[in-house]
Amino acid sequence: MMHQGVCPNCQAAEVYRGQATEGEGLSAGSFNAVVEVLAGRHPRTLRVDTYVCARCGHIELRIADPHDLDQLAHADGWEHIQPL
Repeated sequence: MMHQGVCPNCQAAEVYRGQATEGEGLSAGSFNAVVEVLAGRHPRTLRVDTYVCARCGHIELRIADPHDLDQLAHADGWEHIQPL
């Protein structure tokens, strides 16, 4: 929901995004987060966009490139959680 500009915690439209960037270090306004996946001998780093609500402080992390999401199903150490 935050990627659409609305905070799911307080419903404010005060959401800011720090986009994932290539390379090391932080760019202005961003939080440098990555997800590491290893499928066999092929390590992969998935970049993460960070969303922050300026009203309540709620934070959401999202994989920057949705095409990378299929990597998780085949990655070592990532468990699929079944709904209750």
